[in-house]
Amino acid sequence: MKNLHEFWRFKKHNSHVLPYKKQSKKKRLKELFLIFFLFSTHIFATEYTVNSIESFNNLNLLPGDVVIWENGTYSEDERLVFNANGTSSNPIILKAQTPGGVVFNNGLQMNIAGNHLIVEGFHWKGGYGASNFIQFRNGTTYAQNSTIQNCVIDGLGVEPGDAAEAEQDGAIVKHRWIVLYGNNNNVLNCSFLNKSTAGALVLVELEYNAEDNRCAIVGHTINNNYFYKYEKMDPSLSNSGDSETIRVGTSEFQNVDCRTTVSNNYFVEADGENEIITNKSDNNVYQNNTFRRCRGSLTLRHGSGATVEGNYFLGENVDGTGGIRIVDSDHTISNNYIQDCITVINQAKWNNGITFMGGSTNSQDNCTSASVSNGYQESEDITVSNNTLINTNAPLFFNGDKGTNNNTGNVSDNVIFFSSNSSNITNVITEDDNGDFSDIGSSLSYSGNIYDNTNLGETISGFSSTNLTTTTNGEIFDISGTTAGANISQSPYSDSDVAIIVGACFVNYIGNSLNSCSNTPPTDILNVSTLSDFSASASSKTLNITSNVNWAVSDNSSWISVNPTSGVNNGNTIITVTANTQTSTRTGIITITGGSITRTIDITQLGITQDISVNSVILTPNDTSLEIGNTQQLTATISPTNATNQNVVYSSNDSTIVTVDANGLINAVNIGEAIITVTTDDGGFTDTTTVVITPSSTGNNLALNKPVTGMGTPDGNNIVSNLVDGSTNSRWSVNGFPKSFTVDLGDIFDINKTELIFYQDRAYQYKIAIATESNGTYTEIIDRSNNATPGTATNPVTDNFSPINARYIRVTVSGASVYSGSWVSVSEFRVFGNTVDISNCATGSNLSLNANLSSYSDQQTTNPASNLIDNNTDSRWSAEGFPQNAIIDLGDEYTINEINLYPYNNRAYQFTIEGSNTSASSGFSMLNDASNNTSGGSAINRSFSAQSVRYIKLTITGASGYSGNWSSINEFEVICSGAQNLSNRTGNKEFANILIYPNPFTTSLTIELPKNNTEITSAQLIDVFGREVYNTTVLKSSNSINFSTNLPKGIYFLRLLNSANKVIKTTKVISNTD
Repeated sequence: MKNLHEFWRFKKHNSHVLPYKKQSKKKRLKELFLIFFLFSTHIFATEYTVNSIESFNNLNLLPGDVVIWENGTYSEDERLVFNANGTSSNPIILKAQTPGGVVFNNGLQMNIAGNHLIVEGFHWKGGYGASNFIQFRNGTTYAQNSTIQNCVIDGLGVEPGDAAEAEQDGAIVKHRWIVLYGNNNNVLNCSFLNKSTAGALVLVELEYNAEDNRCAIVGHTINNNYFYKYEKMDPSLSNSGDSETIRVGTSEFQNVDCRTTVSNNYFVEADGENEIITNKSDNNVYQNNTFRRCRGSLTLRHGSGATVEGNYFLGENVDGTGGIRIVDSDHTISNNYIQDCITVINQAKWNNGITFMGGSTNSQDNCTSASVSNGYQESEDITVSNNTLINTNAPLFFNGDKGTNNNTGNVSDNVIFFSSNSSNITNVITEDDNGDFSDIGSSLSYSGNIYDNTNLGETISGFSSTNLTTTTNGEIFDISGTTAGANISQSPYSDSDVAIIVGACFVNYIGNSLNSCSNTPPTDILNVSTLSDFSASASSKTLNITSNVNWAVSDNSSWISVNPTSGVNNGNTIITVTANTQTSTRTGIITITGGSITRTIDITQLGITQDISVNSVILTPNDTSLEIGNTQQLTATISPTNATNQNVVYSSNDSTIVTVDANGLINAVNIGEAIITVTTDDGGFTDTTTVVITPSSTGNNLALNKPVTGMGTPDGNNIVSNLVDGSTNSRWSVNGFPKSFTVDLGDIFDINKTELIFYQDRAYQYKIAIATESNGTYTEIIDRSNNATPGTATNPVTDNFSPINARYIRVTVSGASVYSGSWVSVSEFRVFGNTVDISNCATGSNLSLNANLSSYSDQQTTNPASNLIDNNTDSRWSAEGFPQNAIIDLGDEYTINEINLYPYNNRAYQFTIEGSNTSASSGFSMLNDASNNTSGGSAINRSFSAQSVRYIKLTITGASGYSGNWSSINEFEVICSGAQNLSNRTGNKEFANILIYPNPFTTSLTIELPKNNTEITSAQLIDVFGREVYNTTVLKSSNSINFSTNLPKGIYFLRLLNSANKVIKTTKVISNTD
């Protein structure tokens, strides 16, 4: 019956663990039949005895099996792999023969992988550590629902070679003792002593969880452990900043919904770095821990929604000790007790009573996003309440070192007290730099805070100086006469609690071995979270319960209900209240009992407040236009925003033109104009918007097959060019908000409408901005940040607006209505508008200044043809004989109506002027025929009707009054006439889509050709003297050209040619090489 007695005694605390006495593979049939009737699921369980990794590896473990490691001291330094699968009712247990009886003195390492595994009773003493000494995985097999308990790790060292190598590199060797992977794993009643290496002692690693699903709860537990003497790392050495006693998460995965509980642990001189515990994930709980002489703080570094309550921070006047540091949002810091913490010398700006940090980036609390920041997040909607700070230097400290955003939230009912003879007295509010409180803290809401024997330090409401009555209760001060401050139901842990309540049962507080003990946690635990006040409306809140016993919950009021009313071990219950119809506040009591412990929680529900009346309503957009068949969401904004009755009614004055539903969604029915009116239920306030309905889309889609660029990495074949391919069956998809794309229309158009079709008919929210130049300023023309209208193939989201000149159109997608995913997926984007007359040159300007000499018939060596357009009338082009010609490439299409010819020696040359848009060798037509000219002079001017050309051919046919045979021209000017229709020019549209970047350039220039390019076969760079300085061939399989060259700083002309060396396009480029 002894075994049966042990079974029931043990089941009281660990219902999932059944103890067995040592036996090899022999089954005691009598006991097995007895256990069959008590706990039939264990009938096939086997108890094994091992004494080495080799013998352990020979086992084939099944649910319910127990492996007992024989007592002794073992010098193995290999890694034991405990990879098996138990069940919740039949875990697989690996334990020492007696707690502490198995000592590993040479650094045996362990992998725990699988389901429902328990490791207990082992003592690691000395030996060498490792990077992940004990880890809850084996490769990519992660542990689930597994536990290490009642174990000791003490004084793991560093191999001499590793230490020397790290010292040469200016680093500290990094060893992590316990690394938690997987889900719902536990570290319970273990002792960790004398760590002298960098690396988090206990690390919750979330990479596996983030890869799988950041929104899935992780759920680890780190309870009732003892941490002693983590040596302070030298902050000047690398790795020193990764020396937390516990780190829950990493910066990269800070938005994982971790929900790890760290409770009832005892930390003594845990000094590794100035962050004792570091929170780097979402929704974790730090509760009922005691920190004694720890030079650091509990730091909420990354991640939102942490709960810090019921903790003791006892600095014992050791410099460098602190309390809580707050970064990021939605935290609750309540019912904590901080005493005798001072930080004057070491890390003074980081470790204070409660340190409020400023930030510069937004909270990353969206678990569906993979985009996070490593910076300091802003602290928004934080609650700091009912904390007590006694004789603590810089009780409320504001640090703007990492940003000076305005923190938001409530700081209420805290107590700050200094003994009259305390050497730690400072103002209640202090700051790192002048102005930090004004920047960071003045935007918080303060109420009910009291202080004594000090000054406030700032002029702000919500604090009162009060004569407090204090008594000592052991080392703790009890403060009477106020409901403010902490009221922790349990005393702080002390060294005498080690091996009894916290830590392993077989070593004392300095690691000396004790007599035999049980693996069973030796005492009942029952701790409950606090609840904030309920509003007057019916609502529910969650009460978290940390326990190792069965518990029950009851209430004393008819308006309160709880569910469930009982549970076992850690859990929670939902507290629900009915609506309070009275103006007065009402209170009730929740009672939680478990084992020998009873806890009570006061429930407070506020009374109703008087109705807040509506005083106006605004309907947006103010005016709008739609095409027939399209819809648009209207938004009614009631003022004040906290008005009690938010109900409104929408109506249309002509439902044959526009209809509107109860939510403000309008539908365009027929061509015409209608007025939509919104009316408030409270007060009958109204506002209107005029809706103009236009015919369905006509005209060309200006964005079709135009160049388009987009942010982010596309999902497979869902590339950005799909946006303008004319098909609604393809799409552009990238992950994360916001994302934008930009379409280049190729020329400036007068646009007046856009259409967007979204993947799976989603209602994305977006803004549209336009520019006329690639590097120009973008102007926002559409703001649909609150769009709730889906964009379908039959009913795109259409935006009509007043005509505006644009070439570049940027659409930025910032979110979506209803859709909760993180993907931006747009099927098609369309743009509509008209051509526009815009001058691409100043009227009367000389276009030859930026032109390029394309070809010439002949030239005198000393008077080359390039002198014709060098802007110098003292030089000349000379060629012997008539006729002589020169062809000039203006570089782009221009409208011209005039030329100036500067003849050498004022001769009366006779000539013709021809123009072409096709190429430098074809398509010429006569612009002006001066072949019978008889007038000379310094300049010969000829005007003609405006023509749009790119190539100019000057032919000298003879001369009047000159008997020689030389054609000699000092200068030739081509004059711009002004406006032309840029959006509908006669040039080859295929080559309007050529992209050239960067321009100006330094050592590299890229030219992107149309996808269907078959004509352009080579490219040249020509200097201003007409000399070729670079050339390259375009491969048939390529649609891009890359120049890599170190050209001197200056102006050059890029020529693109076909296989017949015909110039297809010429563009001026600029080298900025020094």
